[in-house]
Order: sequence, then structure tokens, then C-alpha cells
Amino acid sequence: MLEVQESLVLDEFVEAFSQLRGTARWEGMSYLVGELLERPRPVILETGTCRKPGDWTGDGCATTVWNWIVERKNGMAVSVDIDATSCDIARRICPRVHVVCADSASFLRGFFPFAVDLLYLDSRDWGPEAQLESCMHQVAELSAIWERLPSGCLIASDDSHSKDLGKPALTRRLLSILGIEPVLDSYIVVWKKP
Repeated sequence: MLEVQESLVLDEFVEAFSQLRGTARWEGMSYLVGELLERPRPVILETGTCRKPGDWTGDGCATTVWNWIVERKNGMAVSVDIDATSCDIARRICPRVHVVCADSASFLRGFFPFAVDLLYLDSRDWGPEAQLESCMHQVAELSAIWERLPSGCLIASDDSHSKDLGKPALTRRLLSILGIEPVLDSYIVVWKKP
């Protein structure tokens, strides 16, 4: 019976986020939503927040997906972003997500008293002029909270353009050194902490 309920909720996701279908993020988001729906009360921690509602091909709007999951699963989502305007927008459109205006690496280094089910890394815009900064920032975020992530925690990174290009380029190499390979390798790369 539980599987039927989860399947119905997954069908609701497909309907609610139809504008996401056909984008580079569809495969990754579908995977993450399926995984989170299997968890009793998922805890989601996101870096970078929704700043352009409806921009599924550009920014991605993942915060709206986390808001949707929290509504259905009675879980918790926290989104941290350094930009106050982005935080205000996210608070308006995602009322179930606790939005924090702070530097993400500093925030993650601080005390976070919840067992995280998903760490979604999507801060620091990636682009030709900011490739290294974006990748280094993501590694700083992951290292700031790594020891406190529980076994089974999903770690996801947006904006993968190839194995060596995009936000997760250095994260991919770091986790590979630790013997952790992606469970999903798409535009959104997903790993699972052993």
C-alpha cells in the first residue's frame, strides 16, 4: 500500500512540475524526488536558493521542488543563500522552506542539528569567467559539513556540463578519491554517502 501512495505522489510531481520535463534537470530531479518520497520525513539542505521563479532551464528553481516535497512528506527544508533579494523571493514563493541569508560554507560549518537526507549544492554561479571559483566554493561547502552527513545521505550538484566541466567537476574528483562514484550522472550529479 505504501508503494502505491508513493507512486501516486510521484505522479503528482510529474503533473505539478510539467514545465521541468524536457529540461536538462528532469532526470536528476525525478531521481531525487523518488528517493526523498521513500524517506519518512526527509530533511533537505540546499545551498543557493530560487531567485527566478519559473526559470527551469536557467537557475533551475529546485527550492520550489523542496517546498513541494516538504508539504507532502512533513519533512524539513533549509535553503541558504548570501543574496538578500534572492532570499526574499524564495521566502515568498516557498513558504515551507526555511530560508537563511548567509554565506553557505560558513553556515554549513556551523551547528546543524538535523540528520540530512539530501545536501543539494547549487550556490555560486558557474560560467566561463567563474569556473574555478564555483568549483572551489562547492568543495568548501561539502568539506564544511562532510563529517556531519549521515550514511545514506544524498549529495547532489547542479550544472554538470561534462565530467570535467561545471560546478561538480572538483567534487566529482574529490569523492572519487574517497571511493564514492555517482549513483546518477546527469546534469544533476548525485552521490550517496557510504
